[in-house]
Formats: sequence, C-alpha cells, structure tokens
Amino acid sequence: MLFLLFSSLVAAFTDYQANVIRASIIKFGPKDAVFHDVVMNQDYAHTDMRNRIVSIDARRFDCCPNTFAYVVQHELGHCAGRLHNTIPGDIMNYSMPIMRDGTVINDVR
Repeated sequence: MLFLLFSSLVAAFTDYQANVIRASIIKFGPKDAVFHDVVMNQDYAHTDMRNRIVSIDARRFDCCPNTFAYVVQHELGHCAGRLHNTIPGDIMNYSMPIMRDGTVINDVR
C-alpha cells in the first residue's frame, strides 16, 4: 500500500504537460481518453486502445515539450483506433527522437 501512495505522489504531470494533453484531446479527440503519468522501466508511452487509457512517463519529456506534444497526439491516435502506418508526415508514423542512452531529444521539425 505504501508503494501505491508513493507512486501517486511522484507521478504528476507538469502544468505545461497537462495543458498540452487537454488541448490535444480537444483538438484531436477522443474526448473520453484518459492519461496517467506512470514511471516506466523501458517504455515511454503506451495506450490501452480498448479502454482509451494512455500511460506516459512524463518526466522523460521534461526537457522536450515538442516531443511530448507529438507523443500525446500519437497516443490519442491509438485511442481513436488508429494503428501505426508508413504514411510520411502522419502522426501514426511518428518516430520519437532519442539518444543512444534512451534520453528523449526535443523534436524541432
């Protein structure tokens, strides 16, 4: 039980991140998507498409607001039922820029 309490205390979106999520849901939908900030070992973000729940390790994106916004839009695409594709420029073909050690890089496209 203590672990759950500790996890909920350390897992919280910054004001900027919360605003990006809100604006993206309004613009791209679906309106019933739910975002959780969770500490992840290897993933950066994951979507449960059936329940429209996005889990994202927000702290990994503290230095990278543009990349965070693109990842949020990509995960919302999954919430809407979209799958990865190979269409150039489509958000479902997004490749997040990272360094060799896994550190996220701010996308400046």
